[in-house]
Amino acid sequence: MPTPPPHRDNRLLDALGMLMPSGHPAASHRKKLREVEGMLPYLLEPASPGASTPTVFLDCGCGKSYLCFMLAAEARRLGVKIRIYGVDANGELVARCGDIARELGFDNMEFARSKIGNFAPAEPVNVVYSLHACDTATDDALAKGMELRAERIACAPCCHRQVQRQLKRQGHKYFLAPIHRRFPLFSDRFAISLTDGLRALALQAGGYSVIVREFVDPTVTPKNVLLIGDRSGRGSQKAAQDFWRIVEGMGIEPAIAKAMPPRL
Repeated sequence: MPTPPPHRDNRLLDALGMLMPSGHPAASHRKKLREVEGMLPYLLEPASPGASTPTVFLDCGCGKSYLCFMLAAEARRLGVKIRIYGVDANGELVARCGDIARELGFDNMEFARSKIGNFAPAEPVNVVYSLHACDTATDDALAKGMELRAERIACAPCCHRQVQRQLKRQGHKYFLAPIHRRFPLFSDRFAISLTDGLRALALQAGGYSVIVREFVDPTVTPKNVLLIGDRSGRGSQKAAQDFWRIVEGMGIEPAIAKAMPPRL
């Protein structure tokens, strides 16, 4: 099982604004640093140190690109050839990330202002990932990974508002409704499990073997679930059938449905 790499590059952390003058990570950034370090090994697994060609990564909704930069730094330390594309709709963040990449001499990184669904990489992508891309941006990342037929898709979902809103709007018309109407906390947690469970089924239907696991301790963040899909090339018809049966039974239209293969 992968373990977080212990090495921390203080020059990189300083450039990212995560370091205090004392040389220690700022308290406000320790949680994010733990999340990034927890996810890194699952991204690097498909990359081989002896490969002659670089493993190509796509970060969907890269934001300030902490994960992009730490991935690049760790790959450099391990002697692994990689190339990284970071995509975000925020032009200011994209420009800032480009400046940091040049400052640190990372010529294997490229950042683009774009919606995830509209981005077209110039080369085949091996690994597509996202770390807490908000709400349906996670679905966009999963869909982009399947569209690009990436070898690995790794997404740590964030908020789950879309399905939650739909369940509330239609009055919780399902057999657990008496509980969820009375106790909103259970309703919220159910919406999270339902959303991510449907995402996992969509990956299986799209030709991926799927593992769902915690990538950091829940004391770091309660949003510690990581969906990992490795391309098998054989879509699961049973997963597709289960997906549509659940969706129709719950009366919802999850965003990930756009990535599903056509119904038989």
